[in-house]
Amino acid sequence: MNTPESPVPDLATLPEPDPSMEPVPPAAPGTAATAKPVPAPVPETQPEADPDGPPDPETARQAVLKAKLAQVGTLPGLQVEFDPEEADQAGLFREDALSLEDAEDASFDPEIAP
Repeated sequence: MNTPESPVPDLATLPEPDPSMEPVPPAAPGTAATAKPVPAPVPETQPEADPDGPPDPETARQAVLKAKLAQVGTLPGLQVEFDPEEADQAGLFREDALSLEDAEDASFDPEIAP
């Protein structure tokens, strides 16, 4: 029985198929009715870089770093900003933290000591 709540029709009320109609062939794989995403084939080797195209990201980073280093000291008051990765690659970080002994020696005042 077909009720308003039921979206599925009662099979007993469906008409018989017309024998004069041609049967519909099943959809071919990959057509709209059965379309599934097909991954693109993966090339076995990386394509060669196009000399006229954009450089790879690592080459671009190196070029930016060289340009920034070339600007350092060219104009008085010019501050060239480096992100942490660039500064690390350029060797701009220097570890000069005090050791515990150096810190104790720096805080020791012989005039105040008992």
